[in-house]
Amino acid sequence: MNILLDVYLDRNIGDDMMIRTAAEKLSGHNFFVSAADKTNLLAFADIENIKEYNGEEIQAVVTLGGSMFEL
Repeated sequence: MNILLDVYLDRNIGDDMMIRTAAEKLSGHNFFVSAADKTNLLAFADIENIKEYNGEEIQAVVTLGGSMFEL
């Protein structure tokens, strides 16, 4: 399945850890992220199933965050 990740990419540890964890736990799926600043993708260069979104067909959109709190 192709999954578009709605994430905050700013090279911070909490968000990056959540993205890495999702990719590892769901390794049978392809994850795509959009990044205006390509350097924000460097943290995921070693993870094969995380790719930059370039118009691929998407079956799901998932929002992830390192500190998502609701009041």
